[in-house]
Amino acid sequence: MRSHLESSGYTILATNVRLAGGELDIVARKGRLLVFCEVRMRTSSDYGDPLETVDAFKARRIRRAAQMWLAGNTAARFLEVSLAVAAVRQGGIELVPFE
Repeated sequence: MRSHLESSGYTILATNVRLAGGELDIVARKGRLLVFCEVRMRTSSDYGDPLETVDAFKARRIRRAAQMWLAGNTAARFLEVSLAVAAVRQGGIELVPFE
């Protein structure tokens, strides 16, 4: 996943960040865009799509962790922030923004 983001022009700022509010899999930057990326993987469709694993509860935890990370990294407060799920499937990787 890391190499996929880097080959797409992102700089990885942090990985596997544990905070009181949750965990951030990847924090990456591309220009003025800062992306908090939740990585979800499925090797087959037997157990559903990776995007289905990020429910409202998980999304709230990611938002809370992102807010905590931003509070500790004040230089990033002027960047545009995006939350995304990296859905890793047999056919490839899809980066899907969410609110």
